[in-house]
Amino acid sequence: MKPAIALLCCLFILNTLTGSQLFEDNFENQTLRFEFYHVGNSQEECFILNRIVAGNGFSGNPRTILHPSLQGRYLVKVFCLPQKELIYLYSYDSFFAEYKTTEPALSGEKKVFQEVIRIPRPRTDFLMTIELRASDNTYSKIYEQEFEYRKIFIEKDYPDEQVEVINLLINGEPAGKVDLLFVAEGYTRKQKQKAVQDAKRFAAILFKYEPYKSNQEKFNIRLLFKPSLSEGITQPARGISATTPFQLSFDTFGISRYVLCPELFALHRAAAHTDYDAILIMFNSARYGGGGIFNFYATFPADNIWSEYIFIHEMGHSFAGLADEYYSSSVAYNDFYPAGIEPLEPNITAFLDVNKLKWKELLTLKKNLPVSWEKEEFEKLDASLQQERAELEKELDRLYIKHAPQEQISKLEKRLDELSQLHARKIDQFLQNSKYYGKVGVFEGAGYAAKGLFRSEVDCIMFSKGFKPFCMVCKKAIQQIIDFFSF
Repeated sequence: MKPAIALLCCLFILNTLTGSQLFEDNFENQTLRFEFYHVGNSQEECFILNRIVAGNGFSGNPRTILHPSLQGRYLVKVFCLPQKELIYLYSYDSFFAEYKTTEPALSGEKKVFQEVIRIPRPRTDFLMTIELRASDNTYSKIYEQEFEYRKIFIEKDYPDEQVEVINLLINGEPAGKVDLLFVAEGYTRKQKQKAVQDAKRFAAILFKYEPYKSNQEKFNIRLLFKPSLSEGITQPARGISATTPFQLSFDTFGISRYVLCPELFALHRAAAHTDYDAILIMFNSARYGGGGIFNFYATFPADNIWSEYIFIHEMGHSFAGLADEYYSSSVAYNDFYPAGIEPLEPNITAFLDVNKLKWKELLTLKKNLPVSWEKEEFEKLDASLQQERAELEKELDRLYIKHAPQEQISKLEKRLDELSQLHARKIDQFLQNSKYYGKVGVFEGAGYAAKGLFRSEVDCIMFSKGFKPFCMVCKKAIQQIIDFFSF
């Protein structure tokens, strides 16, 4: 086991070396896709290799192949053999990582999840390891396998005639750009044009927000379209089952708004038709919901009144590893951030040492930290609004299960939308009236915890719902990932 801080130092040294180590020295211009079954519960877990697939080209930046962000719970290392020199490194979070913190996993119930790891193909024999980051930010090895270059059994993908890739924005070769892949889910064959227009709309939305706006020339954006047999996606609590390519579903972990994708193998087999650094799954629905997992994917609805906010917020998770800064909404996790341990995410802190504060150089409020903001008043306002919304959402689920008249359902959905907008306006007004609004400090309440975790500003799109900017700390973290993928 080794502490996360030592690994960060190792990463810094390695990244300084990569300037003189050409990508071609260690890798072929080909991607290897490892399909794993990730099995376990909160107490134990293991990886079972399903197959290895070779793809054409490698879309990552060959000049910086050691990922700068290590906040994921799983750390992938690739070593060339026989020297055992570290040549590739990145971390990620996963569906399973979140399952581990839920009640079923804590009670011992084991489940199986699909996971995909993609690396450039080494030119020599190589060793792959996967390390698990524990709650105290130490690492332990949970998978290790050597692969002989000449004996490794590698399969090839075959083209899927139903998959179509549509270029939305191309600024250059994949190796030097951030390659975003929108994936359409829940669109029938007749709705292809809607999918294209929806994807174009979200591509335009992305560049309304800094730092994406100032870096537009560093992005390539494509849409993957594979028709669904059903319109929309599965909604278990409402008795709605949809037949879609990647089986997105609401009600993940019992949280109605949480939408994740269980079919990782199918998703990446389809995505292999093009180049991609990040996957953004756009589902054909007007219902509020979504999800984002670091270096995994983001999901968001095409037609909800809050679709823009959900898209930008969830991409903050999946692309830059940003933490949720809110702490009052219900989640399925237990002890997601243990007390007394500094989170690795860049935008929240346990504030254990003022001299090691992650955003110390950005502070505009430097005295009397943490800041005594209007926290108690905010919590009272937020709680009263959320309670009414939660009751209406439960009633709406009951109407769907009872197959109530559409007029009755639509009326309640409209009421929910109006309440949500009213809630957001009141919260925005309250936060914008704070004397600390727009200033960088240390504010208690973040990462699902009212006490013991802190964020950098009173408000941010990672804190509250609305069409608002990222805070300065989040902008810096996003810029770091943009720079990693582009040149």
